[in-house]
Amino acid sequence: WGPGAVPAVLTPFSPFFCSPPQPLAVPGAALRHPGRLQRLRAPARYFIHDSLDIIFNHQSRSSWEYLVHHAMAISAFVSLIITGRFLVAAMLLLLVEVSNIFLTARMLLKMSNVPSPALYRANKYVNLVMYFAFRLAPQAYLTWYFLRHVEVQGQGAFLTANLLLLDAMILMYFSRLLRSDFCPSLRQGRDVDGEKFLID
Repeated sequence: WGPGAVPAVLTPFSPFFCSPPQPLAVPGAALRHPGRLQRLRAPARYFIHDSLDIIFNHQSRSSWEYLVHHAMAISAFVSLIITGRFLVAAMLLLLVEVSNIFLTARMLLKMSNVPSPALYRANKYVNLVMYFAFRLAPQAYLTWYFLRHVEVQGQGAFLTANLLLLDAMILMYFSRLLRSDFCPSLRQGRDVDGEKFLID
């Protein structure tokens, strides 16, 4: 629960204070309104801040996956800000961060050492639903959309490659979450020293 925790909770909602004229079914629509593009800079700043926080607190080795994720996110958002395209896609991608609220609650429950098995059990099922609703589903839709409708060259190719890499990372995190909360016997005997809260 570091300095990046509060921005992590607020970041997913920041672009929704603007109402883009495009329907959500058109993630590739262009939008160059300066005020709305300004709102998109907040998530980029969050990812930069969180990356620096990880580096300066000497957590780079144990959190290298987060640094890779943030590097891809930063490059994607900078690309979107420069071109003014795919703003609705960016908003859908930020839905992914909503599940971080519940993953953070899970981490706090594990770190608090307070005996609350019922609360933890409830949280792990909520986590499962939120991970599917806000990570897997939006990511799957955007991947399908980009592969089917977006030109595989220039910015389109760059963002499609980013999406495919994020798909792999999200599925890897999901498998770790399932093993940790629903199949703990698979983790017996493993050395978890230094591992992140998602796989503890």
